[in-house]
Amino acid sequence: MHQGKGLESKYKGEVFYISPYLPQEKKYERHFSPAAQTKVGYVRTKLQKYVTTTVCINCSLTVDNSVILPKQFKDDYGSIRILGSVSSTKRLFLPICGAVMLFSVFLYVLFNIGKEDTVFLYHSVYYDPIVTALKKIKHFRIIYEIEEIYADVRKHGVGREKEISRCEEAADGFIFPTELLNEIVNRNSKKSIIIYGAYQPVSIVRKGINKKTSIVYSGTLMNGKGAQEAVNCASALDDQFEIHIIGYGSIDEKRKIVEMIEDNSSMCMVSYDGMKYGEEYINYMTKCDIGICIQPSDSLFNGSSFPSKILSYFNCGLAVVASEMESLKKSKLAKYIYFSRTVNPEDVATAIRRASMSQVSNIDIILALDEEVSEKIEDIMLS
Repeated sequence: MHQGKGLESKYKGEVFYISPYLPQEKKYERHFSPAAQTKVGYVRTKLQKYVTTTVCINCSLTVDNSVILPKQFKDDYGSIRILGSVSSTKRLFLPICGAVMLFSVFLYVLFNIGKEDTVFLYHSVYYDPIVTALKKIKHFRIIYEIEEIYADVRKHGVGREKEISRCEEAADGFIFPTELLNEIVNRNSKKSIIIYGAYQPVSIVRKGINKKTSIVYSGTLMNGKGAQEAVNCASALDDQFEIHIIGYGSIDEKRKIVEMIEDNSSMCMVSYDGMKYGEEYINYMTKCDIGICIQPSDSLFNGSSFPSKILSYFNCGLAVVASEMESLKKSKLAKYIYFSRTVNPEDVATAIRRASMSQVSNIDIILALDEEVSEKIEDIMLS
């Protein structure tokens, strides 16, 4: 295998990236996580500098009734391996579909990953146990990429200690999105790197001068993630502001957001503009001034996770308004964020007005963080 120059004399194995990643044009074949897509894609750009064969294994289930055969192809950063899977809209067959996916993971890891190899493992409650169990047999290294504690998100903390212990025991190193999550999980001080998200600032050409200050919420429409709070803050703003919601969610979540917007009677206009990808997303953001991320502080996962939308806003040159999440306040980006004391519309509006007067670009801090990742990636590879 041809090695990149950075690790040519030190690292002899191959890198495998087990994650919910797919090239953009293939995203609709399977369940799709925009946050995972962006973060994994960014880390792959850093690994490509050192090891030219990076294999991404997509373990997501298919969306509708379908059968997808295993396939492999190349992109600019290595190979993409898509595992075979089946799916059904009938609940009775869902356990069978899940079993096929897990069996595909088992076979691939068993026959393709060896002792000298490194696995970047994107934390998942579905396929983690198989990969970590095979590590005991195959003796490969695992760099655990942990974006959140699933027990905090789905079970209100039930099973949290067990989940953390399993991750800590299996890992040879870590990638975390926040300093707080590193403190919680990395109890034996293994080598780790903090990556808030994809540090990829884009070239912004503003589309003229807006008469109004344009505020955008981008991300999931799931309750508790901030979309509803973004709509609510319109009640405390006047007609010099406008709020735009873009993002993804279930049919029911979209319906609820649209109903909230239709009920808005304030002078501040609010709109839901669907989901944006790639160039369409960037072009949309050039029309905005402020990115907003207001999440209730009573959710366990908000204490340690880093909202991916924050980096999206920074990368697009927007001023950022956010609630006082502990993970944000302890981050290196804290002094560049306009914090709202609470999620109440009046407090959020106060932070928005302060942000609207900002003339400072955030691009320099993003470039500095990107350089830091480049410097630390070799260290985490050799942990």
